[in-house]
Amino acid sequence: MSLLHTHKQQQQFWAYSKERDTALKKALQNNFTRPIPTFPTFPQELFQDLDYEYEAESDKDGSNEAAE
Repeated sequence: MSLLHTHKQQQQFWAYSKERDTALKKALQNNFTRPIPTFPTFPQELFQDLDYEYEAESDKDGSNEAAE
């Protein structure tokens, strides 16, 4: 390989690296500067279902008795 060929390869590599870094920087800026919508209140019924399932499982294996 000649020095000219190596020089062209290096130029292509650094041009690609700069382009990739710029694209990544812009993508991250778009992700982190956009306002995040507020999450609506979580339905309490779903929490209750989980509590009942947990209590049922702990009753089966006897681990609920230690908490009482």
